[in-house]
Amino acid sequence: MVKIKFLFPLFCCILSLGVFAVNDFVFRVDVNFKNQTLTLEEIELVEGYAPDYFLEPILPYKAEVISFKEEKLYSFEFPIELHVYDRPEADVPDLTERIVSLIFPYFDDAKELMIYSPEDRLLLKVDLSEYSQCDKENICDFEEPIFEEKIIKKEVIEEKTSYIWLLITIIATLIIIFTLLIIKKRR
Repeated sequence: MVKIKFLFPLFCCILSLGVFAVNDFVFRVDVNFKNQTLTLEEIELVEGYAPDYFLEPILPYKAEVISFKEEKLYSFEFPIELHVYDRPEADVPDLTERIVSLIFPYFDDAKELMIYSPEDRLLLKVDLSEYSQCDKENICDFEEPIFEEKIIKKEVIEEKTSYIWLLITIIATLIIIFTLLIIKKRR
């Protein structure tokens, strides 16, 4: 039983180390759906994970990320629900407008996002070239990111914060282990 008490804090410490190792970027594109048309609200490059759309059922709307070489880099399907789900006794009208956030992986050579209707009609083309590592002549230089200066300060701050949390986790684990050792010796 005593060995289990020592293994639990060690296990918690090891699990917490994995949290600090993540540093992926994703696009978050907000679009406004109104009268069967889409308009762009906002594009943002954020740190995080893209959802696994491959596990989703077949959904009516489709989006594709296209490269500068006109290759399909990524494709996913998504719903746009205009029904408000409430208690059955309430008379809730359907929405006529809705903002939908699309989250998908960042690609170094992404040129645009193309969104299609259920009838495969192009609804919206979103320019992603500002976030690409390709220049205006479509020459991609992956050695030096174009958007690096926008996020480098954020990364430095987050890296310092990650190390602080890592240090706190290790110290807390050591305190727990030493406390358990002292309690064991007193018995």
